[in-house]
Amino acid sequence: MSQSPFPLFLAADLVVQFAEVLWEVSYATSVGVREEPMAIIDEQIESIMEILTKWNPLGDGAEAVTDLDNYRTEATDILAEIDMSLWNESAQTIVKEVLNQAFGLSLTRAECKQPAREIQKILQ
Repeated sequence: MSQSPFPLFLAADLVVQFAEVLWEVSYATSVGVREEPMAIIDEQIESIMEILTKWNPLGDGAEAVTDLDNYRTEATDILAEIDMSLWNESAQTIVKEVLNQAFGLSLTRAECKQPAREIQKILQ
């Protein structure tokens, strides 16, 4: 009888646990429950939004995005990806991938280096 390798099982279990936490946080937010940890997460999202808005990787194209909301969705995605990066992916790579996927950009890791450093500073 063969079994799954322990690290794979552990990784799958961590993903399930993280999904459960995200659902609970999403539910708590939707019904208006505010706890101190959520306030910290909101502050981090706001800080990441400020970094992305200042950098403005879309440039003049930002005006054409009707639901940009100062990069709120992308800031949330970056924070979630950094938090759940099981393979310790670099912040540069996460910023690059999130923004490239969200907007069809072709940012490089080098272009994302400075904003990623600023994001890492606020998460420490």
